[in-house]
Amino acid sequence: MKRIFLLTLLTFSTALVEVTAQKSTAEGQKYALIVGISGYPNFPAEHQLKYADQDAIQFKNFIQSPEGGAFPAANIRLLTNANATRDRIEGEIEWLSRRAHRDDLVYVFFSGHGMEDENGIVSYSRRASKANDHRICRTGLS
Repeated sequence: MKRIFLLTLLTFSTALVEVTAQKSTAEGQKYALIVGISGYPNFPAEHQLKYADQDAIQFKNFIQSPEGGAFPAANIRLLTNANATRDRIEGEIEWLSRRAHRDDLVYVFFSGHGMEDENGIVSYSRRASKANDHRICRTGLS
C-alpha cells in the first residue's frame, strides 16, 4: 500500500544535474522554483491541506529578504494550487535548466502531498505507476 507524505522540500535531481553541466556565464545568480498545493481536485475534504500554499508564499517572501538571500523577484517562480499543474512545473524546471549555471544557487521548494512507492521513491503525484517509474527517477514527477 502506498503511503502519503506531506513534502516540504523536493529536489529535482535531473534539473540540478543539467544545471551543473552548463558553463557559467555569471557569478552567483540565485534562482528558485517554489510550489505549494493545498487544494487537490477530487481529494476528499479530510485530505486537503491547510497551509501548503501559504508555506510556499512565505518561503518566497523569506528568500527575497536580506536574511533569506535577497533573491531577485525575476529569478523566482511561484506556483500555487490550480496554477501548479504538471505542465507548469515541468515548464519551470525547463526554465531553471536554461537559466541557471554551475556557480548559481538554485532552490526547488515543494509543499504538498506526495507518495512513496515500494522502492522508496517519492513523487508529488498520486498517480505513480510502473509505467512511469523512469520519469519519477529522472524528475521526481510522475
